[in-house]
Amino acid sequence: MALAYLNLAGQDVRVETQYRTSISPWFDANEYALYMSSPWLFGLPISWNFEFLRSDSFDELRNYQAASWLSDLDLEWHFLHPFALLASLAYRYVDDFGNIPEFGFGFSMDNRDSPLDSRYGIYEEFLVSKVGGFLDAPEDYVEYLFDIRGYYTINRWISGVSMLFRYRPGDVAFFDRFHHGGANSFRGYEADSSRHGESEIILNFEERFVLLERRPVNLFGFHFFYGVQLVAGLDGSFLWDSPAPEMKNFAGAVYAGVHLLIPALERLRIEVGYSPDTKEPKIFVGLYEKNVSQRWRSR
Repeated sequence: MALAYLNLAGQDVRVETQYRTSISPWFDANEYALYMSSPWLFGLPISWNFEFLRSDSFDELRNYQAASWLSDLDLEWHFLHPFALLASLAYRYVDDFGNIPEFGFGFSMDNRDSPLDSRYGIYEEFLVSKVGGFLDAPEDYVEYLFDIRGYYTINRWISGVSMLFRYRPGDVAFFDRFHHGGANSFRGYEADSSRHGESEIILNFEERFVLLERRPVNLFGFHFFYGVQLVAGLDGSFLWDSPAPEMKNFAGAVYAGVHLLIPALERLRIEVGYSPDTKEPKIFVGLYEKNVSQRWRSR
């Protein structure tokens, strides 16, 4: 459930609250979230995004009660189009384990026609973050992140390629190890505890066919929009521990499905994936652009 306010006090500030819970069993896992963002900071071309989350659920992959608080602030200074400088500051408190501070710096290049439902252009980001190391944190590592996405459109056909690379030398706690599987990482199989790693690479090629372009709707006085896209693609996955990945750390999958473009949540993704490793198709349902949600997903 989500509620979004798109222009708070006429200051171009988007505020969104979300509540997410499990349906099997009902209300067993819960997350409360507040998001605030704006493309301006004190009249300067510095976009900012603030997040505050409370999560409480049992993590079956790592076999522990994953209860935590997270506060995160990200800044993006658009000093020269299409380039920007990035900074992030976060504090996380994990119940039973303690404080985890984090800060990072980097840069990006973005010449896409739009960050939502992109049709043309390239997005590149490089970010170096320090996680833990003080305040008696249970972990201490550096994360090197490289995120690249490219789009090109011919008529109704949208082609997209992407790679997310995250290398993390140091002491990574068990609850921050990556697991691949599901709608937000690797659509070849469900995530399980047998395949995990300190570092990851997620590769993707996706072809989209615009069945219905986004269009406005007025229903009982409520204004919203919708669109429909058919999709098919390839997923690639590397998970490894230091120092470097090998081919035995790779898995591949194919998938196809339908995406519904909707307000606030951006898109609802309904997809069927298949990996030769499991030889069994799996159905996945996800929210938001997958390239975005794979950066947010639980580790």
